[in-house]
Amino acid sequence: LTAFEQAKGDNTILNADTAQVWKNLGECHSRRRVWENAHFAYTSALEVQRDARRQCDRAPKSQIPKGCDDTSLGDTLMRLGKATKETLRYDDANMIYKEAMLIYRVQHKVAKQAKGPPGQRLADAKDRLAHCLYCKAEVQEIRGSYDDAAKMYSEAFQLRLSSDALREQNRINMVHCAMALVGIGSIHMRKGETDDACVVYKESLAYLDAHGVPEDHEIVFVIKRRLVQAERGILSSNSWSDESDEMDRTLEMDAKCEEQVETGDYEGAIQTLTSALGIRRRRLTKRQKRGRVGD
Repeated sequence: LTAFEQAKGDNTILNADTAQVWKNLGECHSRRRVWENAHFAYTSALEVQRDARRQCDRAPKSQIPKGCDDTSLGDTLMRLGKATKETLRYDDANMIYKEAMLIYRVQHKVAKQAKGPPGQRLADAKDRLAHCLYCKAEVQEIRGSYDDAAKMYSEAFQLRLSSDALREQNRINMVHCAMALVGIGSIHMRKGETDDACVVYKESLAYLDAHGVPEDHEIVFVIKRRLVQAERGILSSNSWSDESDEMDRTLEMDAKCEEQVETGDYEGAIQTLTSALGIRRRRLTKRQKRGRVGD
C-alpha cells in the first residue's frame, strides 16, 4: 500500500498503467475494508480509463489502450459499485451497477451471436452478467425494490446454470446458484412469504450439497439459520447482502487458492489459504461469543 501511495506522484512509474495502479490501490483499501479510500481509488481509475477512451474517440485510427477496454471498464465499475455500497450510498451504487450491466449485456449479446459453437467466451460473458445482476439485486433489496431484486436474483441464477452447461466440467457455479436462491429467499422473507422462503432455502442447500460444500461451512450455517427462521415464521429484517459479503470473500479466496495450486504457485496458495483461515477463525470466535451472550 505504501508503495502505491509513493507511486501516485511519479509519472515515469505510472504512465499508461495509471488506471491499474489506482485499481490495485483500491483493492488494497478494500481488503483492509477502508471503503472511503477504496471508493476514491476506484473513482480515480475510472476517470483515467474514460479519459483514455475519449482520446481514442478523437483519433479514430488509434487503438484502445490496454486496460481501458469494455471488460476492464466493467470490472472497475463493479469494484466501484461494491465500495459505494459499503459506504451506504445505495442510490449511487445502483446507478454504477446499471452502467456496468449495460456493458455486460452488450458483451453477452455479441458472444451469443458469434459464429461457431458457443464456448468459453459465452460462458464468461454469462458469468460476468450474472455477477453484476446479483450485486445490483443486493442493492435493490436494500433500497426496498423487492420485485426488481427478485427478478435480478432469478436471472443471475439462470445465467449461472446456462454458463455451466457450456463448460466441459459442470457444476462450478453451484455455489453462485445457491447464493442467488438465498437472495430470492431473502426477498420472500421480507415480503412475509415464509413458505416460499423455505422452498428456496432448501433448494439452495441441495445445490451446495451437490457441489460438495461441507456441512460445517459458514454459508451452510447461515442458510440453515435462515431456514429455521422461515420455518418458525420469524421475519428477517436483514438482507442476504448483510451476511453474504464476508462469505463471498472467503469463497473467492478458496477459488484463488485452487487456481494457484493448479499453476504451481504453492507459496501463493499457502498465503491465500492462511488468510482465508484467519477470516474464518475470527468469524467463528464472534459466533461463539454471541452464543455465550445468548446463554
